[in-house]
Amino acid sequence: LSRAFADHLQELRELEALVEVEDICYWTFTQVRRHLERLATGRFRGGTIAERVLDWLEGNFRERVVLADVAKAVGASVSTVVQALRRETKKTFQQHLRGLRLREARTLLADTDTPIALVATQCGFCDQSHLTRSFRRELGVTPRQYRLLAAGG
Repeated sequence: LSRAFADHLQELRELEALVEVEDICYWTFTQVRRHLERLATGRFRGGTIAERVLDWLEGNFRERVVLADVAKAVGASVSTVVQALRRETKKTFQQHLRGLRLREARTLLADTDTPIALVATQCGFCDQSHLTRSFRRELGVTPRQYRLLAAGG
């Protein structure tokens, strides 16, 4: 019970920090989307270590994420988490984290006019240049170019 409360407490603190109606609506949308994706993929908290890590990351990728904290949250050692992710997904922890952050950034760039620097911090990147480097490496375009392409221009 205390673990479930702690999990939801973080979500409630996230929500409590929001002031603008638009931000509250977006937060709610992302929570609903996250839970629908979990339902669609069959990923629930009681799954394998890799599934529990991915579930935890889905809810926390916007924050500063440390592998040791994730391992503690899912009840495993760091090396067990690393091995489980590699074995079950063929990806590293950082690849999963970067993928979630880039997915969120693509959504924000395509669907909002939020400044790119703010998109970067909302998605868990240190700053705009970190987002731009990751975007260029993974997608071959900058966030600005992506936004223009998504807008049909």
